[in-house]
Amino acid sequence: NPANIGVGLGLKLSDKFDLAFDWMRVFYSDVASIANPIEALASTAGFLGEDEGAGFGWEDQDIYKIGLKYKHNKEMDFMIGFNYGEVPMPASQLLFSALAPAVTEKHVTAGVTYRPSKSTEWTVAYVHAFSNKEEGLANSGGQFDQFFPNPTLTGPGDMALEMEQNSIELSFSFKM
Repeated sequence: NPANIGVGLGLKLSDKFDLAFDWMRVFYSDVASIANPIEALASTAGFLGEDEGAGFGWEDQDIYKIGLKYKHNKEMDFMIGFNYGEVPMPASQLLFSALAPAVTEKHVTAGVTYRPSKSTEWTVAYVHAFSNKEEGLANSGGQFDQFFPNPTLTGPGDMALEMEQNSIELSFSFKM
């Protein structure tokens, strides 16, 4: 996994509202199998995942998050949040990234926590990652001509990755 660093700030706006802001930087450039460009696949530099081998071609990424929590009462909290992180892959590196199409950039989250007793807690959360489409070259550098010809030879547009995600979380906590 790539190293990362983050800083967070929490503000108590009132007895009912808390605001949080987080920044995180993910250092994809430190992991050869993630950072190395796919062009190395056409050379004898090394196998996938080796220091000189081909990789996904991802760049370091900054991620920004903001969240608001409303404390309704002792039993129930409501939370909303927003997350933004620019796509970590350049347009020239889409081919290999089809295996891990991390192209969503904006996420919203909503959740509720219910505490029926001092020792138990239920949380339900929903996350929506908005659809995002990245276009680029499958054939960066010409080494894959036979597999991904680009008859127009006009640059980005011969490959696209698009992704949208939805998830629901249900968790239960028991305090001893």
